[in-house]
Amino acid sequence: MKKLFLITGLIVLFSGFYFPVKGEDTLKLAKKEPMHIEAISYDTLTYTKFKENKFYRYEESLIKKISLGEYLYERINYWLAKYLHRTLQQKEFNYLLLFIGILFVLVLLVFIFIKKPALFFANKRNLMNYTVDYEGIEIQNPDMLIEQAIGREQYTEAICLQYLKTLKMLHEKELISYDSYKTVNEYVYEIKTPELRSLFKSLSLEFIYFRYGKGIAASDKFTRFRMASEDIIKISMA
Repeated sequence: MKKLFLITGLIVLFSGFYFPVKGEDTLKLAKKEPMHIEAISYDTLTYTKFKENKFYRYEESLIKKISLGEYLYERINYWLAKYLHRTLQQKEFNYLLLFIGILFVLVLLVFIFIKKPALFFANKRNLMNYTVDYEGIEIQNPDMLIEQAIGREQYTEAICLQYLKTLKMLHEKELISYDSYKTVNEYVYEIKTPELRSLFKSLSLEFIYFRYGKGIAASDKFTRFRMASEDIIKISMA
C-alpha cells in the first residue's frame, strides 16, 4: 500500500512539470527565437498584389478638401475656444458671416458716397449726364466774352459762358473740383450746402436745356439765368 501511495505521489509531482496549470501563460514553454521583421517597400506592384488578395479589402482614402467657409468656421471656433472658452454653432457662424457681409457693403457704400455722391442722388427722370466741354473754365475774362456774345445777340452762348463762370468761382472756392470729364450731376452733389446745391441744380438744368436741348435763348431768358448765377456766386463768396 505504501508503494502505491509513493508511486501515485511521484506521478502527480512529475505531471506538474509537463502539463501546464489552467490559466498559465503557455508562451513560457515556447522556445525563444529572435524575430526579424522586414518592412515591405511600397511600389505599384506591391500595392496591386495586396489589392488582389481576396481576404482583405483595400481602398484608397482621399483627403477631403475643405471649403473656405469650413476653414473659417474651424479657425474662428479655435480662436473662440482658446481665448473665450466657447464655440459657435454652424447656424450662429452663418449669421456672423451675414453680419460681416452687410457691414462690408455698408462701409463700401459710404466710401463710394464720399468719393462719388452723384451716383446716389441721380434719378431716372433727370440724370444730367452731360459734361461741360464748351470752352473750359480756364478762360481768364469770362465777363468780357459774355458781353461780346450779348453784343452778337448769341444768348445761348452767353448762357454757356455764364455757367462756366459759375463753375470757375465754385472751383476757386473749393466747393467743387472741376474736371472736363465730370458730369453736371457730379458737380451738383459735390456741393455740401443744401441751399446752394438746390440753386446750382436749377441753374444746371437751365444750362442743359439751352446747351444740349432745343431751347432758344432770348435776352430775357439770359437775364434771368445771369441773376440766378450771380446769386450762387454771392453765396459761395460769403
